[in-house]
Amino acid sequence: MVTELPNTKLSQILSNIKSRDETTNLMEHLNKMYSTKKLMNDDVKYNDLFEDISIRIKKKGEYMTDEDKPKDINYIIDENEKKMFNPLTKAEGGENAEPQPVTSINFVPDYVEIFNKLSYGGLSFSPKEALLITNSLRNLASTLPGNVTFFGKIFGSEKDYYIAEATEIDPPADFNYDADMEKRKEDGINRNVFYVTNNLTEKWVELPDVKPSQIKLSRKIKYIFTGNLNRKIYTNPTFNGEERHLLRCQIARIYHGAKLVPSINHYTIEDPESPFKQLVPAEKPKRLTNENLTSLDYWIHYPPGILNNGRISHIIDDPPEGVEPEDHKKKIIDADPFDKRMGAASNDKKILTGFSYSKKYSGITPWRIEKCYEDNIYINPYVKMLDETQPDFDPAEQKENKMNYSLVVIKSLRWQGAYNAYLNGESYFFYVGNGMKIEDNKPSLDYCYKNFPIIPDDNIDKDCQPEPHEPVQEVPQENKPKEEKK
Repeated sequence: MVTELPNTKLSQILSNIKSRDETTNLMEHLNKMYSTKKLMNDDVKYNDLFEDISIRIKKKGEYMTDEDKPKDINYIIDENEKKMFNPLTKAEGGENAEPQPVTSINFVPDYVEIFNKLSYGGLSFSPKEALLITNSLRNLASTLPGNVTFFGKIFGSEKDYYIAEATEIDPPADFNYDADMEKRKEDGINRNVFYVTNNLTEKWVELPDVKPSQIKLSRKIKYIFTGNLNRKIYTNPTFNGEERHLLRCQIARIYHGAKLVPSINHYTIEDPESPFKQLVPAEKPKRLTNENLTSLDYWIHYPPGILNNGRISHIIDDPPEGVEPEDHKKKIIDADPFDKRMGAASNDKKILTGFSYSKKYSGITPWRIEKCYEDNIYINPYVKMLDETQPDFDPAEQKENKMNYSLVVIKSLRWQGAYNAYLNGESYFFYVGNGMKIEDNKPSLDYCYKNFPIIPDDNIDKDCQPEPHEPVQEVPQENKPKEEKK
């Protein structure tokens, strides 16, 4: 005869599994994990943050603060669940103990799932490496205030660089900005901060901010990275920095030159007179189909291009005497014009490669599109759609139950290794390469043969002649040896 219910017996088994310090058991930990799931209102991010939530709870902390908890939490958790599962509002150590301070953990995508989907477009990491990337970035995100994403990987002759991009990072206290440098958190090439590591199980190293002079020098040299951030660079012209500075320059050039977004009318410029400003999402964008995204006419550059002065904006100094400020500003901009901010990627400057005998030669498009196209739209029956006719309907709570598995990948031919991908409403950008740009090969037509020259025939061989010999020298009479008489 069974005297205990299966769930009660299982609860006892889980309760006997205790931590090393025996202050908590597995059953209590699972109860807190479940309570957090309810507090998050079954958000899809819960699965991605599962490990981080577990670590936070193990450290005797609270994952969600009162400000982050949904206001309608009492309607989500019924009375029975409140009695069964202890909420996380109580601090460890008793009911009268003060709550412990909570540090929020930023959201980091699950790159195992992302690279598994993008593998059909030629961009993939092994499941083990993708898992290491995800966990390593989550460790980094727990120490930073802003969001952290994976930028890519740059190969080195000795060790490779894994690169992470972070936002809302303050500059070091002892760092002095030059007068022409663009600062962090402001419009410029130093707006975001990048971290690198050679080993995903080790700490990340913050790269320094880049100077305009370093950007201009990086355009004139070719360098294969070694994987040593402190290595000195010996090139001609001389680069004023170490490998960490050149690496930051190449990352900035890749980011501002190869990152696209799949839209032509989803963004607007906040200030049309300042093309270097960040793009602002449009209020009522036109919906794009997967067929539209297979054309470069519907892709635009998200960050502004870097000017010849090594910045994304001009430095407007005081005008000379007798010159109007507007005329002086226009002269500076005309000497180093901006790229067309909202122009389609199909209008990008083409790559000149190989030899051409025609003056009409214009090169090749610097982008290549690969697609795994499918017209079918699948509906998820487990996603409950809200009734739009109800007075309490909130569009922000409406979830999408349609899925399309069309994958569009755009590869850069100028920055080989830069990938822009679009899958089910999400766009991605990664770079996996050696960090070098493909330059134009434009030979002058003056040095090309218009007509092949006439090659003369070989000379006719002459008849064979006897080999020359040195004449035999006669020995003088007095020097001849005398014959002996017999």
